[in-house]
Amino acid sequence: MNTFDQLSKHLNWLMTEQYIAVNQQKNPIIISLAKAKAFQLVYVIRQYSIFPRELVAFAQSARKTALKAGWLEVAAELQANIAEELGSTTQGISHYDLLAEGLEAGLQLPIKITQPSLATLRLLTSLQTICRQDASTVFGAMYAIEATSISELTMVMQIITKLIGGNLPDNLQYFFDMHLNEWEPEHEEKLRNTLAQCIDVTDFSKFIVGFCAVMEAMDLWWTELAWEANLQVNTLKRLVA
Repeated sequence: MNTFDQLSKHLNWLMTEQYIAVNQQKNPIIISLAKAKAFQLVYVIRQYSIFPRELVAFAQSARKTALKAGWLEVAAELQANIAEELGSTTQGISHYDLLAEGLEAGLQLPIKITQPSLATLRLLTSLQTICRQDASTVFGAMYAIEATSISELTMVMQIITKLIGGNLPDNLQYFFDMHLNEWEPEHEEKLRNTLAQCIDVTDFSKFIVGFCAVMEAMDLWWTELAWEANLQVNTLKRLVA
């Protein structure tokens, strides 16, 4: 096992031991799922849908950083991921459209017009700030996004399944099946392998900084989404009082 493999294994352990975002026993939305109101979960899912919509822009920015650093293998891998996200293997239908249109069909609610809340804006701003850092920090952040994706999508699917109360629409089921079983495992593995060829051990500390910065931003996002969803209850109570 090389040194980068050891680092990535440690970070994968850290993301559930030290952080709450993708920990089923600690994520504030998941631990309150059984008692949550439908409109609260709709609020959370609509806000979540903005995150995958913006990921392509972050990947494109990271690719430019990789090219500037001379990390050509990493840049090529990101280009392949971006093409896939935009529909290269799904008949030109982007992964975001698969998710959003599936949600619109399943929930009978508009998804694509959703505007980011303060919590979501804070997350996006944090990611934009990280993407302006050096290559090692940026790719610590990108690796965090890839490493957390399966756990995150599993939780999101739990929320949606509870909302719909039955079988998911075909395009939404396809979205989750392919992401959980093929696309995301492949993306994580290929990014990890190409990074191992490029990043120097002297830059591991910066890589960790980027990884942890994303985890902290995601922890705050889920915590604030739970608070915003609870605020919807208080608003509703005032309206009907």
